[in-house]
Amino acid sequence: MISIPYLTALTTYFSYGLLFVFGQIRDFFRKIIDWWSANNLQGYAPICLGLEDFYIRRLYLRIQVSVRAVI
Repeated sequence: MISIPYLTALTTYFSYGLLFVFGQIRDFFRKIIDWWSANNLQGYAPICLGLEDFYIRRLYLRIQVSVRAVI
């Protein structure tokens, strides 16, 4: 079994948490801007659920791009 050094695990969790926090902040400002522009899209169902959409938009795509840059 491969053992990961504690520093590597800690920095990985820290950067994942940082991406999550900045993504939440960006979503907060996005909701404010959408509220300000007042799009009347009432009656339409959301395409994705809340955290699923958040994970794909803010985390998965950024992680995928950074992994491709390393390879």
